[in-house]
Amino acid sequence: MEDDSISIEDIEFGIVTTTTTPTTTTTTTTEAPPSPPTTTTTTTASGSISITNPIPSSVWFGGTSQTIQWTSVGLTGNVRIDLYYIGAFNRTIASTSNTGSYIWSIPSGSTSSDLYSIKVFSLVDETILDQTDNFSVVGID
Repeated sequence: MEDDSISIEDIEFGIVTTTTTPTTTTTTTTEAPPSPPTTTTTTTASGSISITNPIPSSVWFGGTSQTIQWTSVGLTGNVRIDLYYIGAFNRTIASTSNTGSYIWSIPSGSTSSDLYSIKVFSLVDETILDQTDNFSVVGID
């Protein structure tokens, strides 16, 4: 009996389907589809944000309202303002228009610490951002 089997070494880039009936063996080879082209897109940030308030010497008290301020160049769309505590994300303060300021009502009972920071970033391009150095919040219960 003649060996008509196909080994994997016989196939470079195809799909082989073998169907056997009692009297006939049919082998179909289908070319594998070509790999899709690889596209690389590089985006360069074209704007900037710089937070001007709070500064490291700021001491803000729970139960008060304080103004977070920033300047921006070349930005369209809204920004998000996040609070960090001990270097880790704590909460989102606001998603707001890029007006350069936001009045934040600091919750009463906030943990007192000098390890808070604020990050402001573009919602259109999250690589455009600024984060303050640490500042202090004194919680009032």
